Amino acid sequence: MPKTLTNDPIFDARFQTEAELIGALLHYGDPNSYHMAAAIIGPEQFNDAFNARLFGAIGAGVAEGLQAFGLITYIMGQFRNDPTLNEINITASGIVAKYIGMCAPQIGIEGCARQVRHDWLNDRLKVAVEDGESA
Repeated sequence: MPKTLTNDPIFDARFQTEAELIGALLHYGDPNSYHMAAAIIGPEQFNDAFNARLFGAIGAGVAEGLQAFGLITYIMGQFRNDPTLNEINITASGIVAKYIGMCAPQIGIEGCARQVRHDWLNDRLKVAVEDGESA
């Protein structure tokens, strides 16, 4: 089946995978799930800059010992006046709800993290080939 070309990131498979991962981390609020994902990827491996910031903020909340509802409250506080959210006219609670609505099942968190890493590595490989690097 041919890939549909669109500028809407909701249809972009990479964005979808990242959103499913972040949604699951927020929905389940389990520090162990975050640590497992963070052992595979870091914020720098996200394709979407906002998703990278969200993943980093989740990590900061987990580092402070937050989980479940406390983590969600922390994220909403961190992104309350975020310029990206203001630009697309959505509140922090609205974006958290959207991501939670897109969440992967908890058993899929590792797979989503691995797919994010795979996509990032694939991009790096394409850049290396274009630049003529063989190392």
